[in-house]
Amino acid sequence: MGIKTFTAMPDLSKVENALERAVLICLFTDKRVETEDLPYQMDTNGGWWGDGLPLPAQDVFDDAYSWGSRLWLLERAKIDDTTEKEMEEMIREALTPLMNAGIIDGIQTKVNRSDIESLSFELTVFKHNGQSETFVFKSMGG
Repeated sequence: MGIKTFTAMPDLSKVENALERAVLICLFTDKRVETEDLPYQMDTNGGWWGDGLPLPAQDVFDDAYSWGSRLWLLERAKIDDTTEKEMEEMIREALTPLMNAGIIDGIQTKVNRSDIESLSFELTVFKHNGQSETFVFKSMGG
């Protein structure tokens, strides 16, 4: 089991581990959201060109899947008692395509408030061979 700690988003062109790169793309690519889901005073719906790429087994699961996560919605959000649970749900949702495609078997998350303005989280990704990789993201904003 390996543990990798991040305090900022790395240059993906230098990330050699394919699973690590896939996890980072899923977590830190802005998923498109509906206008009614946007926080107050935000006028962009997110999304990116990768939304046009088909996912493996996409027809079986969801034709309208948007890559990435909704974590970007928390950038300007006030951190309160519900934010940690909301972030955990966003992380799970973001990694669903890796599970649906059979790349990973499951995940475990733990979100903690770092300080008054930021959250940190630990993510363990379980592989088919019984091994796991853990990623720690410190002070990732809120």
